[in-house]
Amino acid sequence: MRTSRGVLWFISFSALLMVVASPASAQFTTSQTISVGTQPRGIAIDDLNGDGNLDIVVANSGSNTVSVLLGNGDGTYKPRADYAAGTGPTSVEITDINHDGKKDVVVSDYVGGTVGVLLGNGNGTLQPVKTFSVGMSPESLTVGTLDNTGTVYVVVTLLSNNTVKILKWTGSGSTAALTAVSSYAVGRLPWAVEIADLNKDGFGDIVTANTYGTNTSVLLGKGGGLFNPAVNYSFVGGGATSVALADINGDGYPDLIFPNYFGSQIITFKNNGNGTFGPVQKTPAAGSGYSIATASFQSPGVTDLIIADLNNNFIDVEFNDGNGAFHSAGHFATGTQPVYVETGDLKNNGSTDAVISNLGSNSITIWYQ
Repeated sequence: MRTSRGVLWFISFSALLMVVASPASAQFTTSQTISVGTQPRGIAIDDLNGDGNLDIVVANSGSNTVSVLLGNGDGTYKPRADYAAGTGPTSVEITDINHDGKKDVVVSDYVGGTVGVLLGNGNGTLQPVKTFSVGMSPESLTVGTLDNTGTVYVVVTLLSNNTVKILKWTGSGSTAALTAVSSYAVGRLPWAVEIADLNKDGFGDIVTANTYGTNTSVLLGKGGGLFNPAVNYSFVGGGATSVALADINGDGYPDLIFPNYFGSQIITFKNNGNGTFGPVQKTPAAGSGYSIATASFQSPGVTDLIIADLNNNFIDVEFNDGNGAFHSAGHFATGTQPVYVETGDLKNNGSTDAVISNLGSNSITIWYQ
């Protein structure tokens, strides 16, 4: 999930001042806070410099930068490096966009109407940003291969016209650019987007969380960056600002999972096994869930959830009963206005850690197992 600088007007930022303690059943044990740029939003976690340790990249919408924190593999980090990243960067991903064997950084620039690419040098440093116009209000993006060609595609949501645009890297050297492949209508205000092969046909599919549409749009892929028209599934009230795609009932197919910011609920749609989905299911959840990530705390193969609560300044860990029903297993304090959560094994100990961006305190909070 990614949030935009220009359109958070509909959200109340009256955060509660109470710090919430975590009960014994919860998994995280220690935390730290690290300063980043101004108004941090999206987070990406990957090995940027090829040393086998996970690194963190944060999109700072207020300072128009990305912050890079290279990991030492033990929960400590080298001094942060900031890079200019367009205007109003809100969403960030790490990928090898130009297939040179070096990880690159891709950001959506909400204010500038561009997608920015910072090519990697292979050692954790980045080249100056190159921006490519995509249309007004690019809010969220994700990256991935959509077929068996190995091509990395960028999928970005445009709030201005309620579409998703699919792009790929073309050319080389001075002629290299992100080139539009296709564009599709989705629901109203597509706040977040993810990719997964929902029907196991070998093609990547797209799912958006449509905040004002009170629904989700599913676009089944055909390969080559092409998709079938969107099919919308209604939340029947509520508004989602994030989406996760994971198997929550053990049948081997990705299901759809959303935090309901306005309804204090977890919204799920279970996959029928063919890329269509059953009726909406809602589970009560604590607070105002804004961003969602998945992890396996209880046992391998069981998908649990981590939800960043924007107004109450904590993350909520939700345990899965194995059939896709969830219950809270603990709250963990963050900085002010946590807007995004991402997961990874940052200490190389086989456990999942959580990184949260704090919009109101210009920092990230990291919780370790």
